[in-house]
Amino acid sequence: MSAPPNSSNVYSIPAKTPSLREANPENLSEGYDQFSRPNSKDDVSTIDMTREEMTARLELVEAKSDARLSRFEERIDQAIGEMRRDRAELKDDVRSLASEFKSSKFQIILAMIGTGVAIVLGIAAFNATVLSNMVASFESGKSTATAITQATEQIKQTQQQLQMVQEALGQKAEKK
Repeated sequence: MSAPPNSSNVYSIPAKTPSLREANPENLSEGYDQFSRPNSKDDVSTIDMTREEMTARLELVEAKSDARLSRFEERIDQAIGEMRRDRAELKDDVRSLASEFKSSKFQIILAMIGTGVAIVLGIAAFNATVLSNMVASFESGKSTATAITQATEQIKQTQQQLQMVQEALGQKAEKK
């Protein structure tokens, strides 16, 4: 495998070109930038490359691509695993929140029933108080009316007695 005439052979082709499985992607990037181009002007262009060099370069690019793809697949697998773990955690959180909601719902219902009973008892107590005050007022009015009637009768009796006393005094004064 000889180099074409009038070209400097910068690349050395190994006796055995590594296969795709044997290639180590970290060692394959020496002398190349991110676009797999030679770094210096002294490097050979693709026009000056032999078939074996081109094959080696293509295998190198393929090995790099395979390595990138495998790293990407690993990242995707990790991300999927994390998502599954997160999903399981969220599922457990939702279940615990649902059970807490059920117990809170029961407590809220009990509080509402208790409040309703307290309101009914409060209204009943208020009605009883108003009724007893009304009865007391009525009884007070009744007793006041009888007291006024009795006082009126006593005044009439007193007036009658006073008239009798005055008549008796008037008769005594005439007799004298």
